[in-house]
Amino acid sequence: MADDKFVSLLLYAVRLKGREGWYVDEVEGLDMPDVEKRITANGWDILEIREINRGARRIRPGEERAEQTFDFLFARMSGWTYDLAADCWRAPDEPIQEPDGSPTHVKQFAVEFEPPVAGWFRFEIQAGGSVSRIHASHVFDPFPTLILWLEQLVQAKYTRLSIDEEGEYHELMVFPAENDLVRFISVSESADLSTEIAG
Repeated sequence: MADDKFVSLLLYAVRLKGREGWYVDEVEGLDMPDVEKRITANGWDILEIREINRGARRIRPGEERAEQTFDFLFARMSGWTYDLAADCWRAPDEPIQEPDGSPTHVKQFAVEFEPPVAGWFRFEIQAGGSVSRIHASHVFDPFPTLILWLEQLVQAKYTRLSIDEEGEYHELMVFPAENDLVRFISVSESADLSTEIAG
């Protein structure tokens, strides 16, 4: 312990000229001005850059790197999401690109809740023959933001909702469709996605 060293970690997001969305990356021992210099030195033009989180990790004797990194969990915890269709990250206030495909028309849509057990509150979203199960956690209570999200839908504001299932993330998205209909998408995914552009 006495010989352990600590290294600073910086998690940031950057929008680059000519590229869709954002890149999220983590660097050791640098501040934002240093990061900007390294990115521009690699030939990129920065449109916008944001700090997401910073901290420190321990390096034990004989190790070259910190034993753990953010692994982009803090980006997800801060509302950032990875847009699979566009292959980039999206800021908390940005929608994702609507995925390709032809959605199935359904006449019935239901939500069923189970009693809370040991800090977990599970519920199901049922649409036609499809079922999406969400494991809401007492640690990351999604219901205050869920209520706001539903209120926005009533006002025809189509945004996304990210639910933290203690490390895994469940996203609910609604897109406008023809004939006063909407397209509802429920996705469960991992936060372990990254792109290095300042290395």
